[in-house]
Amino acid sequence: MQNEFNPEEILEIACNLERNGAEFYRRAAELVSSPEAEKMLNTLAAMEDEHEGFFESVRSDPSTLVGLFGEPERELSSFLKAITDNNVFPKEIDPLGQLHEDITVKEVIELALDAEKSAIEFYKSLREVTPSRSDEGKLDRIIQEELDHVRILKDQLRAKDS
Repeated sequence: MQNEFNPEEILEIACNLERNGAEFYRRAAELVSSPEAEKMLNTLAAMEDEHEGFFESVRSDPSTLVGLFGEPERELSSFLKAITDNNVFPKEIDPLGQLHEDITVKEVIELALDAEKSAIEFYKSLREVTPSRSDEGKLDRIIQEELDHVRILKDQLRAKDS
């Protein structure tokens, strides 16, 4: 059986994705012993907050909502298919639930990388059903920032390994 999401539900998913990411980074920052890693994680949390703010602003303005997705009754099954085909939200991955007192910076980074890659796939899928070029550009900016998060995390991982 195939579920369908309406635009407001999709934006709620995006807000939750960003909110959960920020929460993950803040909690991880509390647990790591490295001041450098703590700073990086808090910076990433703030960036996730900005992304959530964007999606919240879209949710609160019906004209922006129509601009992002087209008419509300637009078929979004391709979006749902992209999510399920790419396993963007695998049930077995709960990065926040995997944080613990003895977690290493490397383990935090590996969890964060998985979550960031899932977010990127989600936003790429969302972009595919976005008819508005200006809003597609906003999604491209968020995708690029999520890719920057991956780069920051990989740089930190390489620094830990050397």
